[in-house]
Amino acid sequence: MAHISSLPDWMADVGLDGLEITGDIPILRDAARCLKYSRARAYEYDDIAFVFGSAHCQGGPVPFATVPSAKLAHAIALDHDGNSAGPDQRRLLAHRALDLPDGHFRYEFLAGDNLLRVYLPDDPAGADWIYSLSAPPESLAKDSEARDASRNLSSSISADLPKVAWIRLPEILAGAGFVRGGPALFDKSSRVLNDGFYVFVSHRWRNPHHPDPDGMQARLLCCQLFATLIEAIGVANLRGLKEPRRFSTLLGRPIGPQGSELAERMIVNLLRPNTEASQLDQLATECADLAEFALLGGTAAAKSDAALSEIAHLLSTRPALKGLIERIHVWYDYSCIPQEALEQPDVIDSALESLAGLQLLGCTVVMLDDPFDYLSRAWCTLEIGNADAFGSNYHLLTGSHRATASRGLNEHHFEMLMEDRVHLIWRGLLDTVVFRSQDAAECMRRLGLAVTKPTDLVKLFDRLSLLPAPSKIHVDRSELLTGTMPYPALFGVTSLSKAWGKSMDMHHWIADSQAYDLDLTEAMTIRSWGNALRSSWRDYPSFESSDRPPVDRGCHLAIVGSCEGEAILWAAEFSRRRTEIEATTGMLVTSVSWLATDIAPVGTLADACLSFAPVSADLWIVASLSTRFEQCDITNRIVRAALATGHEIYLLMIDRQRENLRRIPSQVAKPRKGQPRELPAFAGGVFSAELRSVVESVAS
Repeated sequence: MAHISSLPDWMADVGLDGLEITGDIPILRDAARCLKYSRARAYEYDDIAFVFGSAHCQGGPVPFATVPSAKLAHAIALDHDGNSAGPDQRRLLAHRALDLPDGHFRYEFLAGDNLLRVYLPDDPAGADWIYSLSAPPESLAKDSEARDASRNLSSSISADLPKVAWIRLPEILAGAGFVRGGPALFDKSSRVLNDGFYVFVSHRWRNPHHPDPDGMQARLLCCQLFATLIEAIGVANLRGLKEPRRFSTLLGRPIGPQGSELAERMIVNLLRPNTEASQLDQLATECADLAEFALLGGTAAAKSDAALSEIAHLLSTRPALKGLIERIHVWYDYSCIPQEALEQPDVIDSALESLAGLQLLGCTVVMLDDPFDYLSRAWCTLEIGNADAFGSNYHLLTGSHRATASRGLNEHHFEMLMEDRVHLIWRGLLDTVVFRSQDAAECMRRLGLAVTKPTDLVKLFDRLSLLPAPSKIHVDRSELLTGTMPYPALFGVTSLSKAWGKSMDMHHWIADSQAYDLDLTEAMTIRSWGNALRSSWRDYPSFESSDRPPVDRGCHLAIVGSCEGEAILWAAEFSRRRTEIEATTGMLVTSVSWLATDIAPVGTLADACLSFAPVSADLWIVASLSTRFEQCDITNRIVRAALATGHEIYLLMIDRQRENLRRIPSQVAKPRKGQPRELPAFAGGVFSAELRSVVESVAS
C-alpha cells in the first residue's frame, strides 16, 4: 500500500522516469523523486525509510537503521558464521602520528572496539590512522571535560512506594529464576534506598504464559549484571573511585579509561555511595580471579544451567562483593505485577501509570534476544521510549545465545536499529496529532506495533503520545533539508558560503556565554499542539514576516528541527509564547523561519522544498535541541553566518529548562564585496551532503 497522500499536491507532477539502475535498486539522484518513489513503494514507516535510503546515493558512514536494513545486515553476518572480527591486529600496530592531523579530516568509529579511525586529508590512497579512545591522542584529551554517567533518581529520594515490588538480585539467584507475582504484591511496598541500584528490565515474553520458561533470561541478566559490576570495579581501580570519566566535546563521546555505559552507571550510583577508597583494594582482590567469569560480558557463564547457583557460591567467599550485589534491585513484570489481576482494566491502567516512574528511579536494561519481534511489541516500544525520554537512555544486554553475538556484544546493526527507533515513533505521532493524516490505530500499524489485547492499543498510543521529542539526533550526509534556511540580507548568500570556513567550537561558545532561563520545554511534547493559537499546520509556513509596524531593531527567530512536523510544532508553541521570548531578549520578533534537517523523511511533508530567505533583523535567535548546537553542522553554519556578519545571537536550547538561552555578542564583520546574490528554491529539498556545493556554486 502506497502513502503518496503525505506529500504536497505539487509532487503529483514529479515523474519517476529516467531512473539509473544499479542491480535491483533504482538510484535516484533527485530528492523529490526519492521522496515520491519511497512513498509509492511502501506504507509502513520502516519500509519508507528503507526505500528512501536505497534510492539516494548520499549516505555517510552511519546511515539510518531500519528493520529491512538490519535484516540484510544480519543475513550477511549469518553468512559469515557469526564471526564479526575486529580490525586486523597488524593495522592496530601500524605506525601513526602521536596526535591528530591538523585542519579538517574525516573520521569514523569502529563498532564495538572503542577505536577511532582517522582518514588523512588530501591522501588519494585513503590512508588512515587508528587510535584507541581509551588512550586518546593529546589533542582529544586536552579538549575534554569531566562528564560522569548520569545519577539515578533513587540516589536523591528516599520513600515508600505502595504496591510496588522490587526483587533483590540475591532473591533471583536463590530462586533460580523469576517467580510468578501473586496477589500479595498488592499489599507490598518497597522502600527506595539512596544507596541502592535499581534496574528496570525490558524484555519479550517468550510464550503467553511465562516470559522465561527455561530460565535463560534470568541467567543472562544475572550473569551480565555480575560481570558488569566486576568491570566497574576494574575501571574504578584503574581510574580512581572518585575520578570522573572524561568526555570529548569534539567527538561527542567518552574518552580515556572507561567502562561500558552500564558499568559507568554502577560506578556513580552503586560503588561511590557504598565504597570508601580504602575498600576498593579489597574489592579488586575479590575480583582478581573472576576474569574467566566476566569473559564475554558474562554470556559464556550464562550457558550453564547452574549459572545462578555458581554466582551465589562465588559470593559466599567474597563479602565486599556480596554487599554490593545485595544493593541491586530488579523490576521484572512477571515477578513484580500480580499476574492473576492482569485481566482487570484498572491493573493495566495502574501499570501504565507507574511504568515511567519505575524506569525513572534507576536504569533500564533491554534483554535483546529477537530484536525484530521486540520492536513489534507496543509495550516494549513504550519502555524504550520512556528510557530515551529521561535522557539516561537504556542499556542493551544480550538476551540469547546467538552466533552473531559470540563476542558477548549485541550486533552493531541491532544496536543502531534500537538507537534510531524513537525517530520513527516521533514522526508517527506528529502525523497523527499535528497533521491529522491518520488515526491512532493506523499510526500503530504503520509503526509495525501490535498488542496482545486489542483494547490496549489506544491506551498505549496515548502513553506514547506523552513522550517528548527525541533529544538525541542522528547526523549523516543523507539528511534531507527542507523548509527555509535564513541568511543575513546585507551580505547575501556569500555569508552562508563563508560559513564553511573554520568550524566553530560551539561547546566553548556556549560555555563562555551569558545564560538566561526561558523554559519552553512544553514545545517538546505533542500535547502542546492543543494550545496552538492557529488551528492548522498550514498556518505555520517555513518563513513568515511579522505584520507589526516597522521597528528600528528587529529580531529573527530561526528554528532548526529534526523533521517538518517537529519544526511546525515548535513554531506553534513559540508563536503562543512570543511575548515571553521578546521580554527576555528585549527585542520584537519581526520574522520567523523553520528548517528541517531530516535523517528519516517518512512523515507528512508540508514544504518538501528548500528555500533561502534574506533576513534584515539585527538580532538572531537560533532555536533547536542542545545536541544540535554541538553536533549538527547545519545549525552550526546558520549561527556562524549570522556571527560572521556582525549580528548578536541568542542560542535557545528547547530541551533544557534552565540556563537554556545563551547570548553570544556580535563579532566584528568584514566588509562585504560585490552585490549579494540570492538562491533559488529547490523542490524536494537538498541533501546535507550537497548543501555546500549548492551554496558555493551561487556565491561564486
